[in-house]
Amino acid sequence: MPDWVLRLAGHDRPRERRLAEASQVASRAELQRDLQADERRFRVRMDELERMPHVVIGTSATGVPYRMAVDEIASLPGWATAGTGAGKSRFAGALMARVMAAIVEGAPIALVLLDGKGETGDQQLRTIAAIAGHLSPSARAPFLARVHTLRFFDRQYLPSFPLLVPMPGVSIVTQADLFAETLTDVSADATTGPRQRSSLAAFAALAVEKKIDAAAWPWVLSSARNVAAMAAESSLPSVRLALARFEREPQGSIDGLIARLDSLLRVPSLKAILSGPRPFDFSACFEPGAITTIDFGGADLGARAGVRAMGSLAVSALANAAFDPRRAVRSTTLIVVDEPQTIMTAVTLGQFERLVTLGRSFGAGGLLLLHQGATQLPSELQNILNTNVAWRVIGRSSERDAAASSEWLPRTGRVPRPREPGSRGREATFLSEGEEQRFRIAELGRLPPRAFLVADRRAPFAARVIRAPDHDPPEWSAIDPAVAEAVKRGTSGVPRAELEVRVRRIEEEAAARFAAQAGSEEVSGRRRAGAAPTPDVVGRARGRGRQGDVP
Repeated sequence: MPDWVLRLAGHDRPRERRLAEASQVASRAELQRDLQADERRFRVRMDELERMPHVVIGTSATGVPYRMAVDEIASLPGWATAGTGAGKSRFAGALMARVMAAIVEGAPIALVLLDGKGETGDQQLRTIAAIAGHLSPSARAPFLARVHTLRFFDRQYLPSFPLLVPMPGVSIVTQADLFAETLTDVSADATTGPRQRSSLAAFAALAVEKKIDAAAWPWVLSSARNVAAMAAESSLPSVRLALARFEREPQGSIDGLIARLDSLLRVPSLKAILSGPRPFDFSACFEPGAITTIDFGGADLGARAGVRAMGSLAVSALANAAFDPRRAVRSTTLIVVDEPQTIMTAVTLGQFERLVTLGRSFGAGGLLLLHQGATQLPSELQNILNTNVAWRVIGRSSERDAAASSEWLPRTGRVPRPREPGSRGREATFLSEGEEQRFRIAELGRLPPRAFLVADRRAPFAARVIRAPDHDPPEWSAIDPAVAEAVKRGTSGVPRAELEVRVRRIEEEAAARFAAQAGSEEVSGRRRAGAAPTPDVVGRARGRGRQGDVP
């Protein structure tokens, strides 16, 4: 519209421009005051934390160390995500190294790392060895006595972890049902009948009660008559009921049970671990000063289902030990789970929910999940974490992962709107709420390596981007061999060759018993092959049968 028309209408463009520019100056001044006030609150809080036991997780853009209290980081749930190459493993390594330093200084905390892929686990073991190497001989021995190492695919040492032994604080039936649910989840393709899970749970309970070694499970199941006889003598009514007709089960159903167990037993190291001579005491992981590494790195080709199952069962054993009412709570424990999606089952999900929502009352609330993106986890777990975690760390992320984490992104209403070329300043000064969210999502995609947005719900200051400290523990070749071996073995490691010999002995004894039982059945004329199959009215395919058949 021509200027003379606007002037006739009472408008004065130069005056309006001056007023708009003055408004922008005032808005930017207000923004600076807000930023300065937030920075003051941040510095005051960091100064307070400096006077108490703390860990430094990074440095802000203004050069201030970002501190977190040791007792809070070990008692409040957290969640960290970042894409490949963003440096999340080094971030976790630096964080855990500082927690270990606090342990050496006497802080009453414990640390557990459960690593689904192995990189962080190896990094942690090298850090432990480096710390032990710098301790005096008198201090080194008690430190190493609290180092628990469970590497499920190591070539030298393996943990002894027989699953089906009585678990403290858990009934045999509940323990067996967790085992059956886990194997059902990871071996769904082995399902051949509606009674599969109940039969598997009953057999698992029988194995706990009768102390049946893992390497012998397939041999025992292959003699249905023997299973039925053992079940008849069980002290558990549910086992007697579930296995009462086991001798009449179709062979395909029993083969399905064996196939489920085979998801664990076909992996040599897992068979050796499950046939170990003694169970690992997971309650020791929660003692003050304990450092536990549970590592599934280096898994055999084709062991994916086994990793999921063993990881899920390890989380269950850990959680059950944490919630055991007989355990005296003497410390708080930080539990770091790297790549939780690799061990995710319905059982894992339930145990994570227990730890996040109830763990703090038992000194086990410091659960930190560390992985690439929020979308890797089931939506139910995402909701649980978004509702309950106290602090969130987000590194460079894809647009999809950043959008899934938008709840944690800052919403300040104070992001200046970029000036368009040739504009005269009449536009809105700041981005709208929707525009700011899109800006924050794009900002996450541009973060450099080792840069992370840290949001703390309890903090009096806004979320801010920090640069994580570098963490590069020495290689094994640079570590004292005696210390390295002590750390790799831990308190419960067993030479792999020793466990493999034990497996061969168990299998040979089970095969001999099976052959003797098979011969006895043949002599008595009651061979299983001649037993009449039980009709499956419910599961049978519909169609026309012979005259007189049940349709």
